[in-house]
Amino acid sequence: MEPILFDNPDFIYAADIHIRSNIPKCRIDEFLETQEYKLYFLFKQSEKYNCPIIIGGDLGHKPEWKNWLLSVFIQLCKKHDQPIYVIPGQHDLPFHNIQQWKQSALGVLHFTKKIIVLIHKPVIIKDIQIIPCCYGQKIPGYISTNFGIGIKRHILVTHRMVINKPLWPGQLAQTGIDLLHKYPSYNAILSGDNHQSFIFRDDNRILVNAGSFMRTTTEQINHKPKIYLYYSKQNTISPVYLPIENNVINTEHILENNDREKRIQSYINYIDNLKNKKKYSVVLSFKRNIENYLNKSKHEKAVKKLVRKHTQ
Repeated sequence: MEPILFDNPDFIYAADIHIRSNIPKCRIDEFLETQEYKLYFLFKQSEKYNCPIIIGGDLGHKPEWKNWLLSVFIQLCKKHDQPIYVIPGQHDLPFHNIQQWKQSALGVLHFTKKIIVLIHKPVIIKDIQIIPCCYGQKIPGYISTNFGIGIKRHILVTHRMVINKPLWPGQLAQTGIDLLHKYPSYNAILSGDNHQSFIFRDDNRILVNAGSFMRTTTEQINHKPKIYLYYSKQNTISPVYLPIENNVINTEHILENNDREKRIQSYINYIDNLKNKKKYSVVLSFKRNIENYLNKSKHEKAVKKLVRKHTQ
């Protein structure tokens, strides 16, 4: 889907970038090169529309980045002249502790002025007030108006689990519409953490969950990563799909794990059946089962000795 261009967007929204130095088990392409190209694509969109980038948490996969990975990101930033605003997610924070953000890769990038980390203080973009709510923080119900006259939009950017539908049976989490109803002061809510992409609308208000920037698990084989252009005048968004390649996610290791689990379950079932016969004590130790069997069996001593020799 091509972006709907009412006019130039006010900013680009993305989340759950999870920049990493290791290659996910499922990827069979040149993953690190692909990751760098996706970041380059994001930055080029920002330059194309002459607008900043807002990242809703988990810029990195881990709080600490390897030096070469920091260098790659910094080099990309040097060619990019638009601001990059980031709220920390739990993957960005040492021990998931917001108080330690300065000791993380985000802290390094912030102090080298390659990104702007938003913790508590809102930031103004044109006539939009961006209110950050990092991982573990409580969403402010009251919106301060001390940031100048002429503010037309109040937008919450938060990193917390917001769902479209439960990800597993019994999951307790707020849906997008729940959040919109609970915090009516915000014209738009931009969320991160859930790696699925979805949008909720409530009259003229909107919630956008960006979803993950890269496909890193076999479950994401059909996921279509995207970023979003935000238009303040219409208070709406338009997705821009990231370029992806087919046949770069391998599922063989899942099949191998399933086969291994079936073999283990077959052995457990076999042991249970032996237990039910009550001929001799059966446990999950192969050697002990052999010994228990030999002690009860009527085989000749020479046979038992040979079996014990080859099972010790």
